Amino acid sequence: WTRDEPFDFKGKFFDLKHVTARPKPFGGGRPILVSAGNSLVGRDFALRRADCVFMSVRDTEQLGVEISNMKLLAPVPRLYFGCGNLIFRPTRREADEYFHYLINEQGDWAAADHALGIRTRGGASSAQLPTHTAERMLAAAGTYPIVGGYDDVVDEFRQMSEAGLDGIAVGLVNYIEDMPALRDEILPRLERLGLRGQMSVN
Repeated sequence: WTRDEPFDFKGKFFDLKHVTARPKPFGGGRPILVSAGNSLVGRDFALRRADCVFMSVRDTEQLGVEISNMKLLAPVPRLYFGCGNLIFRPTRREADEYFHYLINEQGDWAAADHALGIRTRGGASSAQLPTHTAERMLAAAGTYPIVGGYDDVVDEFRQMSEAGLDGIAVGLVNYIEDMPALRDEILPRLERLGLRGQMSVN
C-alpha cells in the first residue's frame, strides 16, 4: 500500500512474488482495518488487531459503559463504530405511526423468528443478542433502530457520540424516498451541533 516498487512476501498463508498494489489507498497511507466484534472473543481480537471496532448498539444507556470498558483493554486508541437503521419522519408522532405500520401491519414475524434462529444456531448467546430481537430484526435487520422525528434522530446521534461512538453506518427503509430527508434535514442538524466531524453518517 505504501511502496511504489514491487515486493516479495512470504508468510504462513501467502507466498507472493513481485507484488504491486494500485490504486493506492485514499490519503496516502494504508486503509484502516475494521473488525466487527460483539462476543468477548471477537472484541478481544478487534482491540488487538484492528484500528476500528465495529459493534452492535444494544441500547444507548449501556453504550458508554461498553465503550469505556473496551478502552481500558485496548493497547492503543481505537475507533468505535456502530450500525443502525433510520426510521424517521418530520415529527415523533408520524415516525411512531410509520414504525407501527412497518412492524405490526407489514412485518413478517415468521421470517424474523427464522433469522433469529439462524443467529442463535450460529453461536450467539442470548446475552449477545439485543432485547426485543424479533421486533429489532423487522425494524433494523438486527441493528439498532433509530426511530423518531428529525430532531429526535439527531438527539439520539448526539447521545451516541457522547457515549464514545466515533461513527455509525446507517440503513434506510426506502433509500429513494428517505435519502432526501437525510440529506436536507438530518445532516444539516448534525452539522449545526458540531457532530458531523465527530460522527460519520454513511
